[in-house]
Amino acid sequence: MACHPDLRWRRDGLLAYNGGDDPEALRRLKKSARFDYTSPQAMVADMCWRDIGVEQDLPLAYAWIDLSAERLCPDMVAFRER
Repeated sequence: MACHPDLRWRRDGLLAYNGGDDPEALRRLKKSARFDYTSPQAMVADMCWRDIGVEQDLPLAYAWIDLSAERLCPDMVAFRER
């Protein structure tokens, strides 16, 4: 299936996440997040915050959620402020 790279990486990241391969999910979701889409950025932030696929890194988690919140999505702003 041919699709835009951000969608492909997000899809592949979700498949890896649902399959239990957290480090691979994080790697793929980061690739998608670099295209400035809020959902993969929020997932990367959550994974960094909750120590999923990577050692917990609160400053990095905050940086990723801040990028996502810049698009003024109310859920992402609330997540960042929490």
